[in-house]
Amino acid sequence: MTHINKNSLKKFLLYYIPVHILLYYIVIIFAPDHPGKYFIAGILSITGPLVSTVILFFTVRKKRSAEKVLWGLLFLGTVFYFLGELIWDIYFLKMEQIPLSPNLANIIFSLKPLFYLAAFIFLVSHDLRKTRMAITIVDILIIVMVISSFSWYLLVGPFFTHLNATIPEITILLSYPLLELLILFGIFHARFFVKQAIVSKKSLNIFALSTVTMLISTCIYLFFLIYNLEDLLIYLNPLYTMGMFYISMATLYADNDQLPERMNSRKKDLTQSHFLPLVSIVLLIIIYGIYNRGIDELFIGLIFSFFLLFIRLFILLKENRQLNVLLTNAKQELEEKNKKLEKTIKELEKINEIRSIEARTDFLTGLYNRRYIDSLLHSLIKEANNEHKPFSILLIDIDHFKSVNDRYGHDVGDIVIQKAAQIFLSSVRTTDILGRFGGEEFIIILPNSYLQAGVQLAKRIHQKMEDYSILINEQCINITVSIGVTVWEINDQFNDIYRRVDEALYEAKKTRNTIIVKTKTITNDNEW
Repeated sequence: MTHINKNSLKKFLLYYIPVHILLYYIVIIFAPDHPGKYFIAGILSITGPLVSTVILFFTVRKKRSAEKVLWGLLFLGTVFYFLGELIWDIYFLKMEQIPLSPNLANIIFSLKPLFYLAAFIFLVSHDLRKTRMAITIVDILIIVMVISSFSWYLLVGPFFTHLNATIPEITILLSYPLLELLILFGIFHARFFVKQAIVSKKSLNIFALSTVTMLISTCIYLFFLIYNLEDLLIYLNPLYTMGMFYISMATLYADNDQLPERMNSRKKDLTQSHFLPLVSIVLLIIIYGIYNRGIDELFIGLIFSFFLLFIRLFILLKENRQLNVLLTNAKQELEEKNKKLEKTIKELEKINEIRSIEARTDFLTGLYNRRYIDSLLHSLIKEANNEHKPFSILLIDIDHFKSVNDRYGHDVGDIVIQKAAQIFLSSVRTTDILGRFGGEEFIIILPNSYLQAGVQLAKRIHQKMEDYSILINEQCINITVSIGVTVWEINDQFNDIYRRVDEALYEAKKTRNTIIVKTKTITNDNEW
């Protein structure tokens, strides 16, 4: 069957089922009373459950996990129905009479609705929490109790009155409609109140049609028994066969619809799905009020229904307490995670701040590095060109620094760099920008300053360096600096202003310990 086109099989059964049922009725009604008639009728009777059994068998083989459990239960129920029908037909052909109840066929027949009921209970509750599953089971028990009360009141009484039947016979016969009603409730619950990804809605609709067919046939069967119309029972057999054919159709449509994606947790509309048991209890109260006869079947059913309802409320209270505990734990866990997250964010902010500082800072002196100075200089040039805010620049070089490194070593050279940076830092304003340009070169930018301010600062630094001696290993090291000075002028770009100050420093380094100023208007190098 795995190689047969499923759509073709659906179309075939869609046309074959009515033809089969029509042929069945033709044999029953028009064929002469002969053993061959009952043999053909028996073959037609078992065809429906046999087809459903085969289709369900191949369906179970294809399914996995939860789906396999559901279809496996339906398969077993169908197998038992097929075996019951086979035993019944063999007995009838051999003995030429209906077997007395209760018999082996009756018992095997009753297993079919039990497995079907288990399948649909599994469908509506298989991935629920334990408390939710318990509530669902209690709801089903309430429905069972209400249906049993009505059935006992409406069917058992007439059985005792009109039919000379034993208690086992009555129990077997009444179990059929009761179980079919419960199956119908399970299908109804799965169809309208549960979002599940195992069975399609169309498949559930066909299952419901099959169950209704079996239920109506069983009720008519009981009616015929009550009023001694056994000769008409044979006309119900095609209806049972048709109901079993519907099972095969429902199986073929199991995954035909676009099912919702599988979810870790299924969503239920609890207000609607648990409303039906309450409605059934209210209906039982109304019927009991209309036919009030004291302590009778309805009264006993009502007492047990209320008892189950109290159990349901107890489970709900227990679930609410569990949910409150889970909510409290989740809230505490969320708060702890938020604290950890805040701590992590602060640590990241500190790390980012450190990295930002490292990205713009010279590690030896703690001053701005050249990359950051270049970016600031671009911004100042743009601002100056837009708003005509001048600024001056000093480019400073430590004289004879290479000889200091060669004579005293790089460690001493680093100390000289650091001491020079401290002197420069103590000489500038808080608004001035001081950076190490690389090696022994430093740069100072004076925002909102004209050339004169830059020259004055250069003189202060020049004088401080001349007056300062560095004591290292009981040796005094005197250092001097060469300084180039320039100022922003209209339409200056980065390369223009940098080239001027670099040329000024280059001229200053020729004679050492000198300040050179260079501007657009001052074409000659001037020593200050």
